[in-house]
Amino acid sequence: YWNRIDDLQKEYLVFHELGHCILERVHKNDRDENGYCQSIMQSGEGSCRSLYNVNNRTEMLDELFTN
Repeated sequence: YWNRIDDLQKEYLVFHELGHCILERVHKNDRDENGYCQSIMQSGEGSCRSLYNVNNRTEMLDELFTN
């Protein structure tokens, strides 16, 4: 899997797992009015759609480290 994803997806995955290991964060499936996940800590169970990109990267990382 790691060899098939791009650098931005790798970054997302690393921050998500570090959120569990270092920040002791649990999954968070809050979503916006369009159904997109508002946290890197989303569970991947389909209750929100993941949208991590260069446009919302800062916002997602801020949420990870402040909530």
